Amino acid sequence: KELLSNIVREEGVLSNETLMVGDSSTDLEAAVSVGTLFYGRGAGFSNSKWPWAEDLTGLSAYIRNKNNEDI
Repeated sequence: KELLSNIVREEGVLSNETLMVGDSSTDLEAAVSVGTLFYGRGAGFSNSKWPWAEDLTGLSAYIRNKNNEDI
């Protein structure tokens, strides 16, 4: 959590426009705590409300869709 918070602050980006890609529950907890978007990698997220994939092949499409939502 602290590391992600520091990155968001030091880079001067908005947390709600930052995407955390992670493969563990602690990655998800950090994203929720800091207020970033989250994309899970691995079947451990298959029963969650968060977008996920077994690997990162769907990540580009997810980012494109998120960007189109903002237009």
